[in-house]
Amino acid sequence: MKTHHAPTNWEGTAPAADAGLGRIHRGADGIGYVGLLGFALFAWLGTAGANAALLLMLVATVIHGITGEVRQLIRSPLAAWAAVWLAYVAFWAMQGPVAGQQAAGFYDAAAGYAYLALVVVPAWWLARFASTRHWLRVALLALVGFVLGRLVEVDWADPLRFFRQRDGLGLPAIALGQYAAAALLGLLLMPPDMAAQRVDEPNRWIRAALWTLLLVTVAFLLLASRSRGAWLAFLVVLIPALWFRYRARPNPAGHAAAHWPLAAAVAGGAGLLALAVWYTDAADMVQNRLQAESQTYQAVIEGRWSDVGDGSIGTRIQMYRLGMERFAEAPLVGWGPGMGKWMLDRSGSEHLAKFQDLHSLLIQLPAELGMIGVVLFVVPLALAIAGFARERLPVSKPMLILIISGLALHLLCAATNFRVFNVDWRFYWFLFAGFGLALAIAPAGAGTREDCR
Repeated sequence: MKTHHAPTNWEGTAPAADAGLGRIHRGADGIGYVGLLGFALFAWLGTAGANAALLLMLVATVIHGITGEVRQLIRSPLAAWAAVWLAYVAFWAMQGPVAGQQAAGFYDAAAGYAYLALVVVPAWWLARFASTRHWLRVALLALVGFVLGRLVEVDWADPLRFFRQRDGLGLPAIALGQYAAAALLGLLLMPPDMAAQRVDEPNRWIRAALWTLLLVTVAFLLLASRSRGAWLAFLVVLIPALWFRYRARPNPAGHAAAHWPLAAAVAGGAGLLALAVWYTDAADMVQNRLQAESQTYQAVIEGRWSDVGDGSIGTRIQMYRLGMERFAEAPLVGWGPGMGKWMLDRSGSEHLAKFQDLHSLLIQLPAELGMIGVVLFVVPLALAIAGFARERLPVSKPMLILIISGLALHLLCAATNFRVFNVDWRFYWFLFAGFGLALAIAPAGAGTREDCR
């Protein structure tokens, strides 16, 4: 695999004549790169570590700003979006909470929305180190941090308790399902290169064994989450992702031997996963989850809204109808940050009043921030799409498919849940939206598309 590195001078100009300034730039690059890798590792391993890594990236960005290196970021549409987004959130913050709304919840929600603009920092550092090699390192560290973060939470005296009760791994079941699905996508779309110069070289078998172990672990976590939304989103994203990833895949001469350990890893992983499913009665659990609330599905199909129950699906339907009604009353600017809870409290339903949000980004965002907020939220997604469409990209096609798939999975899962104010959701946004935005702001000469087996 040929790797094209990002240029040392991100502006594409000649190196600075001043040796001292050059050392400052190199030092800032080192700090930023350590921060980028540290953020990936700690995003789902430890919040304090991830925030410290973000601070390192921010400090390095400021250093580059002082020396003039960050001008291209400041002039980019991404920086303009961040400024407008923060201004709109500040506009709502100055309005203050309405009667009956808790002030703390209102300002916390405003801060949560504002926090999304910080994606410009990891995006800039991902753009500065835009290559498949660097980005795979970031993705791999995120995967390792996620798995380690779950393993340290396991009660080894009763290791299967989380599977029976959907708790005990440091993440809500919904979040666990989404991140396990993203990890499984990454492993399937970016399998290790298991080719070796010698057929009997053990290195490729070690890679195959590690890949198999991670594959089985995250697949089991996805099942154990019992998150139907994550299951469905995973399947919706997986099928086209695999098709685009492996269609007409080249088979370079001299690498046929790599298929044997990969095939063995797939077969072994399938066997281990089947054994785990059998041992934990996971098949029955999946069937029961999918068949639950079948009466609710039938009532929705027939339009019998009064028969929609208070189960997981029924409650969401009630919330969505409430959110759409409130949005229709204030479609332009919405009701304000954190007003989802206020709407539930005044819905007239004691059952809905127990919840903290409307359980859907697609419903709560327009209800709280109106169409202006929706348009502003879509802007960075549009910038990322524009980055995907660039003629010359510094990363390989498989890496590009992984980024698109991870971002699509994030949005699909957000359709049935609202976790914007949760730190783990924001970190996922920083990572995958950051990848896409990095492609949009990276200099044209940062690299070329790489061919990856």
